[in-house]
Amino acid sequence: MLVVGAAWVEPWFWRGPMLVLAVGGLAFTLFFFRDPERTPPLDARENGIVAPADGRVVEIVDEEEPLYLWHPKASDKNERSEFGLRHPNGTKLLFKQIAGAMARRIEYGLEEGDTVETGQRFGIVKFGSRMDLLVPPSVNLNVNEGQAVRAGTTVLGRMPDAESEATSSSRPAGAVSDTSASPPRRSSAS
Repeated sequence: MLVVGAAWVEPWFWRGPMLVLAVGGLAFTLFFFRDPERTPPLDARENGIVAPADGRVVEIVDEEEPLYLWHPKASDKNERSEFGLRHPNGTKLLFKQIAGAMARRIEYGLEEGDTVETGQRFGIVKFGSRMDLLVPPSVNLNVNEGQAVRAGTTVLGRMPDAESEATSSSRPAGAVSDTSASPPRRSSAS
């Protein structure tokens, strides 16, 4: 739009700045939506949790989260969306995608009941700003606050084996712990 407008702008000396803005905006958009192929580390494929997005770990906190108990409804609004995954070993993960102020659009390529692989793309937040990942306390985190992460390649943590999960606590493997006694940990990246 700016390129077409620049062709008709008078006086002529405004054409250069308008073309620079148009090319700069196009370059920014192409850079922002780049989506390179990435292969998760081999040692993360069994029980590893890889970063769902590029960014930086903003905070790691213990948090009470009622949706961690698998409330079946996700948000109806575009600004925020949540979904859960259950690993074959019973570990449950909750992802919260929060759209930024610009586009407020979240798209998923998953349906309930789909099987996903480690590092698989599952959606996009158009001009997004935040991804929260909630994990049970039994997950061993490998990241620190302030650390840069890359989608599909940075290992955020490791889930316990189903056997060690069952023997290391009084609850059966795959059961969600009582959030008042043992809240899930949240890792936020932006």
